[in-house]
Amino acid sequence: MLLISLGMAALLGEGRMPQEASLAVFVSCGTPHQKAQAEFMSAVEAHLKSHGCTPITVGRSKYSIRQAAEAARDCIAECHGAIVIAFERIRILKAVEYPDSAKETSLPLESHPTIWNQMESAMAYSKRHSNFDLRANGYQKTRHAQ
Repeated sequence: MLLISLGMAALLGEGRMPQEASLAVFVSCGTPHQKAQAEFMSAVEAHLKSHGCTPITVGRSKYSIRQAAEAARDCIAECHGAIVIAFERIRILKAVEYPDSAKETSLPLESHPTIWNQMESAMAYSKRHSNFDLRANGYQKTRHAQ
């Protein structure tokens, strides 16, 4: 079961747009590679639309011949807020940080989203957009993502 309760006023800032206007919301999300991820993404988009928002995602609702970073920057500039959905993209079963040094450390199981989540979130932040971050269940927040 999926429960999404987004306070659009909190996400987008009070008084930023007239009530009757459609609010463009940038959605940063890697390509879903599991059925549950695709269903979650569709549910988020449906929820946004039901609350007068237009979800904007590079390669999903907006297409461009420009380089990916430029296309994302252009889309973010048109939006009023951003939602970052961090699906697991990489799972590291065993790793070593700072190998062959005095700081060498064994790392336990870690999961990471696509780097695009971090880049697009930073782009939205630089535009002073409100960001709302969602992590997949079981996604381990690492010291690098804190």
